[in-house]
Amino acid sequence: MFKLTGSSGDLFPDRQPPRELAQGSCRGHADPTIFFSDDPGQARQALKTRQARLVCAGCPVREVCQRYALDAQEPYGVWGGLNRHDRAFVLGARAKQLTGSTGRPIRNYGVPCDTPTCSDLVPLGLVGANLTPDGHRYCDACFAEMKVKASAA
Repeated sequence: MFKLTGSSGDLFPDRQPPRELAQGSCRGHADPTIFFSDDPGQARQALKTRQARLVCAGCPVREVCQRYALDAQEPYGVWGGLNRHDRAFVLGARAKQLTGSTGRPIRNYGVPCDTPTCSDLVPLGLVGANLTPDGHRYCDACFAEMKVKASAA
């Protein structure tokens, strides 16, 4: 398991992550490789990412973890349910300084919904809430639609 301190040989040599991360659900997980998978197979990589998201979904420090990874621009792994592509998407939105009609920055950053035909975002605060048992995440509308379809079946 990796250490969360910045001493020599640790994973974070140049920065100190928040101490709260020591309380994360990932700490002591049976398979820590799901959070930092280097699996060359795209399907296996996606499976490991979904498994990591499921662990992160119930984590008491998920939002602290997300914030740390975004602020530190962490290039590897799944942090708070966000993989490197999710973080790049969020950071790109921040960099563009998207504004609403009031001219004020929009602070509701999110990641894309896993429904192929949907262009909505899953707000960062809901990344763990709208998660299916197989590790896919959906925007509120798609998640509600899936629940209706499941109850009708």
